[in-house]
Amino acid sequence: MLIVYARQAVEYVWILFLVVWFSAALTTKRRQKSAGSGLRLPLGLILLAAIVLFDRRIAGTWLALPLLPNSLWLVLPGTLFVCAGIALAFWARFHLGRNWGPPATMRVGHELVTAGPYAYLRHPIYVGMGVAVVGAALVYGNVLVVLVAGLVILRFWWAARVENQLLIRQFGEQAERR
Repeated sequence: MLIVYARQAVEYVWILFLVVWFSAALTTKRRQKSAGSGLRLPLGLILLAAIVLFDRRIAGTWLALPLLPNSLWLVLPGTLFVCAGIALAFWARFHLGRNWGPPATMRVGHELVTAGPYAYLRHPIYVGMGVAVVGAALVYGNVLVVLVAGLVILRFWWAARVENQLLIRQFGEQAERR
């Protein structure tokens, strides 16, 4: 029964994440047209679909096959990873303030943020979201969620590389020291 409650808690945390994330996105600065990636994946929506809808839509398909055991020893740490990862992403997102944007983009009047989690990590939103999707994979353990977690982590790794280049181009030596 505890596993069911943990999964429900994870679903609610992801829904909270989406509501807060998309609401906060309404307050950002305009994007520079010349900077950033042309690829815009709605990762939040993909995650929501994978976590909230997977058991209702894919039951009985190969996507619902378990890759990890349905164990309290995986579900409870996974739930903590989801909560901690999203908390880190929120902390980082609010330190970025109006400078936040989709992965690998620069804003008009962009500032290099070095406070809060950015004092410790170069890409704390990606780290937080990576921890959260790994947590979701531990909680659900099926083919779909593990696959989505892997794809999201690859996307964040790629975006971090592109952002590093953008930051160095925009802020020079100050960004290289980070």
